[in-house]
Amino acid sequence: MLKRKWGAVFIWQIFEIILFAALIFTFITFWPIFIQKQNVDYMAKTLVRAVETNGRIDASITDLQHKLEDNFNLEPDSVTWNARYIPGTNKIQIKDTFSVTIRDHAVIRIMNPTFGTPLDVNVPMEKTFIGISQVFWK
Repeated sequence: MLKRKWGAVFIWQIFEIILFAALIFTFITFWPIFIQKQNVDYMAKTLVRAVETNGRIDASITDLQHKLEDNFNLEPDSVTWNARYIPGTNKIQIKDTFSVTIRDHAVIRIMNPTFGTPLDVNVPMEKTFIGISQVFWK
């Protein structure tokens, strides 16, 4: 009777090891997506902070955006600014709000068959940050 129970425990241990390995594999597969989402969030936050202190959306902000894209190895689908400018300029008056929305996507490759197209899942990600201009324009 003791031998029969030992066999069941052995099978249960094998099942636990397979389950643990599957969880580790899933974690390793999804880890880069979490990092990419974190980088998109940080990029949006940094751009908003730069515009808050600069008071305008100009070439220096665009240069900062490209530097952040290069540093984080990102190619966002779109970067959209929404602001109320002083008429005829690209300046944002003090205490006026503005926002930036960064849209990107990550690709999870489920299967890569030898003959045929790979099975991919696109995971969309979007981050919107709102800021308030801190510069008074005369």
